[in-house]
Amino acid sequence: MALIAVGVCGGISAYKAVDVVRRLQQAGHDVAVVMTRAARRFVGPLTFEAITQRRVITSQWTPGANADIEHIALASEAALLLIAPITANTVARLAHGNADDFLSSLYLATRAPVLIAPAMNSHMYDHPATQANLDLLRARGVRLVEPGEGYLACGWIGKGRLAEPEAIVSEALRLLTPTQILAGRRVVVTAGPTYEDLDPVRYLGNRSSGRMGIAIAADAARHGAEV
Repeated sequence: MALIAVGVCGGISAYKAVDVVRRLQQAGHDVAVVMTRAARRFVGPLTFEAITQRRVITSQWTPGANADIEHIALASEAALLLIAPITANTVARLAHGNADDFLSSLYLATRAPVLIAPAMNSHMYDHPATQANLDLLRARGVRLVEPGEGYLACGWIGKGRLAEPEAIVSEALRLLTPTQILAGRRVVVTAGPTYEDLDPVRYLGNRSSGRMGIAIAADAARHGAEV
């Protein structure tokens, strides 16, 4: 079991981070949640505290907190820093080394893998400044879960919606897998029921749910395969 630090930024998709945290816990990991000030406008810290049984970190200046320098302590303990959702503002602050809140300080202090999942308006995502900042983070080793396309909270249709929690967690678990025994290999997994015609009326089939295939695909991806 690893300790995963999950950063939550201020966007309408912040509520999906609850599902991300729960899935990480179901995979057997401990989760510490860090929220920006803007994130607390969309979802309350109490929600995360209830499911993680940990105090949510919302500020660098918390009365009664441990005597340790908290962002350094968490940076040392966490096996992964996952920020989902991450806004254009936080992407810019991380890219330029700002350390004006707990989350940005944690990013600078950690030596663990960093995974980000952007969520924003499609024009904001495609803006040259945002893309340059993302390229800079990639060059520094930050991994990215690309946003999806579809109907956005602003009413537009385009790229910018937060990737599905299942995809985010799958990539997080892959980064936590120490041995990439399938790296460089492509794996095709078929799943679900199959039917073979006997004649125009009859067939042989099965009622497979596809769950086994999904589990095999997820495990192959965690071990480095392109699935």
